[in-house]
Amino acid sequence: MQDLDKQKAKGKEAEQARKEKAEIDRLDKAKRKEEKMSDPKNQCLAVVKELQNLSGCAMFNEPVKWQEQQLWDYPKLIKQPMDLGTVKTCLNNGHYSTVREFMVAVRLVWSNAKQFQMAFVQPGEACATQIYADAVHMEGEFEKRMEKLIYGRTLTVDTVLQRPQPVYSHRVQRVETPENWRKV
Repeated sequence: MQDLDKQKAKGKEAEQARKEKAEIDRLDKAKRKEEKMSDPKNQCLAVVKELQNLSGCAMFNEPVKWQEQQLWDYPKLIKQPMDLGTVKTCLNNGHYSTVREFMVAVRLVWSNAKQFQMAFVQPGEACATQIYADAVHMEGEFEKRMEKLIYGRTLTVDTVLQRPQPVYSHRVQRVETPENWRKV
């Protein structure tokens, strides 16, 4: 009888230990996720991923295939093409050194879409294409998300995303000039 009580007690202790371990693991995972999201680069990546998952954003996720779509005026009108997939890749590869550079690249996606759509509208006409409307909508969504981060004091536009690594292509030699001489 006592053995049975001891086994039950051990079983309860083991169950309690498993619950405590699971809770500790859950808290550790939440803490790691929070630390990861405190990184400015990861916050910007999260914004891009959120935008990519919104309806109406599919056309902005990859470069415009202007040759396949026979949009022969596209390269003439859009001098610096940009899309969210390219922004995400550049962000992952450390091409943006500040949040401001990231924001400029994302805004370029929307302005390119609107500019190309407006190119074929006659003066005085309203541009009523779905692409133009989606670009305006996505621009608003992006600005809302960035406003939350910036006014929530999580980021500033000058927050450094990636510190540039120094490149040493040659040895710098010190040139002795009279200004460098120590006065005795």
